[in-house]
Parts: sequence; C-alpha cells; structure tokens
Amino acid sequence: MKPLDVDADADYINWPSKCCRCGSKNFNMEVHTEKVVLWTVLSVTKYRYISVEIPVCGSCSSAHFKWYGAAIACAAIGWSGLQVFHKSDKFILFWWVLAIILAIIGTRKKPLKILGFNEDNNTIRLQIYNHAFASEMRKKNQ
Repeated sequence: MKPLDVDADADYINWPSKCCRCGSKNFNMEVHTEKVVLWTVLSVTKYRYISVEIPVCGSCSSAHFKWYGAAIACAAIGWSGLQVFHKSDKFILFWWVLAIILAIIGTRKKPLKILGFNEDNNTIRLQIYNHAFASEMRKKNQ
C-alpha cells in the first residue's frame, strides 16, 4: 500500500496518541531527523536537517536497523565468497543484490519520512505509512 503525505505546521504538530507506524497505544515521543532537499539548480543542491518529535513504539523505532543488519550480513557473505572461497560471480552477485534489496526494504521500515520543508508557510510534509494514522492526523492538523 502506498504511504500518504500529510502537511503540518513545523512549530506545532498535533499527533494522534498512538505509534505513527503500527498504531500501538504504547509509544514514546522520539526525535526523528532527516536531511531534506530544499532546492536544486542543475548540480547544486541545498539541504536542511529537519528534526521532529514523533510518537513511535520501541519495535517500530528500531525495525529498520534489523533490515540494515541483514543487508550487511549478505554483503559480507558475498565478500567472503569473493575473498576466501573464490566462489563464482553468480554466487557473489546473488548475495550483493540481496543485500541491496534488504537495504531498500530497511529504508521503507522507518516510522515515517520527512519529504520536505516549506519556508514560506513554515510547514513540513510527512510521508506516513499507516493510513489510519495519516487520516487521523490530516483531520487534526487542518
């Protein structure tokens, strides 16, 4: 299912009282920081780090690290196949492609994604994977 985008005031975000990823009532407010592109002209890009306190449970907060760990393990298996065991190119390629796929999945397991920041009206755009949470948040932040 495709995640939903929600715009909110950067100074005050009215969060629903549940985890933004799974909807659990057991959550903590944790700081979430991302490097957001403000503008790009040809090859020059201006970035800004945006930090937001988000409601997230412990398992959703760290879920992406498990996928990254699995990706590192697969890349290590491929590397050891190359260096130690002198395995075939297909063996190495399989493990490295698997590592890339797992890393991509890991990026999608983060609680939410900060897509952008609008300086003119001081709003941030959030990409939220939980549709019920995103719908409730849209209502609260209108």
